[in-house]
Amino acid sequence: MGHGGGGGWGGGRGGTGAGGPRAEGGQDSTRAMLFTATQLTVTNLEPEVTILDPEGGMRRLHADDKSYQDANGADVKARWDESRLVVETKTERGKVKETWVVAAEPRRLEVLLEIERPFGSAVKIRRVFDPVDPNAPKAEGPKPPAQPQPPTPASYP
Repeated sequence: MGHGGGGGWGGGRGGTGAGGPRAEGGQDSTRAMLFTATQLTVTNLEPEVTILDPEGGMRRLHADDKSYQDANGADVKARWDESRLVVETKTERGKVKETWVVAAEPRRLEVLLEIERPFGSAVKIRRVFDPVDPNAPKAEGPKPPAQPQPPTPASYP
């Protein structure tokens, strides 16, 4: 990441934190992406950073240190702090600070989420994504359910 290019990151796994957020009615796909995605593709075309998940979820951040409202009405501000992407989001439910960084050894994407809620203590969650080998064979997804067969006529004596 760090101001250039981007790439696929897979194998997301949780880290520290007391409990974890839960999707609630009205919870936007951004939160679901941050907490459940097993793979992310990050593209940086300054000042815009695009994050995609395998289920088609997309998030666009404007890393220009200016506040703007996202599609859900949250106040979002993103900026570069050297090689770290820092995203601060404020809603009526509280504040979330995300710090995105590519670690050198071993090379991986780390996302630290610091969640401040109006009631209760703050929660810290660390997600780690290993790089995806672009030459690796694609994993097969779940097979679609079998189509129901029409009933066969039965003959009765």
